[in-house]
Amino acid sequence: MNRECPSCLSPAKPEVATVTSRPPLAQAQGEDFDIGLVVDELLREWKKPTDGELRPLSQATREIWEQWELLELREGVLYLWSPEGTQSAKSRMVLPQKLVKE
Repeated sequence: MNRECPSCLSPAKPEVATVTSRPPLAQAQGEDFDIGLVVDELLREWKKPTDGELRPLSQATREIWEQWELLELREGVLYLWSPEGTQSAKSRMVLPQKLVKE
């Protein structure tokens, strides 16, 4: 008889989860020309661009950068905090153009 007991069998290889994609909103922001430039730069180096660096960028990209003090990146998703002096401090997601309903 050539029977193997269940406990003698080699254990199954553990599955390794790999993260190959970003959350859907982060992905949509990355695909948006204006927001994607800001997110990519923030992921590379968290520094405020100079006026000279901003000059050649689109108006929409400059408007995001002009709110530098309010920017926050969480799990690859870009948010803007409410300015100081508003009734309640809250963050708002920066929506890509394709998700904005007209």
